[in-house]
Amino acid sequence: MDSGSRLVQLIECLVQVIGRTAMPLEKVQEIVDHGSAQVKAFNLCDGANSQTEIAKAAGLDQGSLSKSFKRWVQNGVAFGVGEGGDAHLLHIYPLPKPSGRKAKGKRKGLRK
Repeated sequence: MDSGSRLVQLIECLVQVIGRTAMPLEKVQEIVDHGSAQVKAFNLCDGANSQTEIAKAAGLDQGSLSKSFKRWVQNGVAFGVGEGGDAHLLHIYPLPKPSGRKAKGKRKGLRK
């Protein structure tokens, strides 16, 4: 592995560690979770996929996904890298797949 690839991996690790500290899992899920397709799309925002590729893989139309991207960036759970056709979205860290069950009520100890 060359030093450039190693540096990119270290930066990705830092983003995820800092992201988990700054934005707990429950908050990220609250911002992203509008169904399993949204979570799948969010997890595909790893910098390797274009918006078109993410939309196709997640089964979402690009207009809907574009609105989600904007919401995620505005809420600090994702950020854009690159410009124009080279722009890609990166999540702060991937989410677990939805269990299909919604929790009833709020659990104690969660931050608001």
